[in-house]
Amino acid sequence: MKVRNFDFFNLFYSFGAAVVLLGALFKVLDTNYADYIFITGLVVEILVFLVSAFLFSKKEKELSWEKVFPELVKDEPVATIDATHSVVSLGSNMHELSQNLSEIASSFKQMKGTIANLDSTVTQLEHANHGYKEQMQALKDNLADINHYYSDFITALNSKTKRS
Repeated sequence: MKVRNFDFFNLFYSFGAAVVLLGALFKVLDTNYADYIFITGLVVEILVFLVSAFLFSKKEKELSWEKVFPELVKDEPVATIDATHSVVSLGSNMHELSQNLSEIASSFKQMKGTIANLDSTVTQLEHANHGYKEQMQALKDNLADINHYYSDFITALNSKTKRS
């Protein structure tokens, strides 16, 4: 967290800007002493800009990583037991990953076979549906013929009944 200090340069800079703005306001309103106030503010701004040309910026102190992470600076070798344990652990994890990937691949092969069976079943159903449609059309045609014959029969009966 940064601690803010009072800055005299910022005070003069802001004061000069305020006087310039006040002088400009008085110039617009055409009041007495507007020229003097405006000129005073401009002179203060000129002085502030001249001083700021010679003002040096302050650099923040850089952090020393050696103090934060002293284990990075030690000249002692890193424990090889931890490294070999990590490598062995990595190897076993890679082996498990390989097994899991082969199981996933076999699952995908099974899914592919299931999808192929499903596709052939759908094709068979489409053929069966086509045969069903043909049979239904034949039945419809037969019913139409039966209705036609029945209609003719009723008409013939009605005409015979009317004559008698």
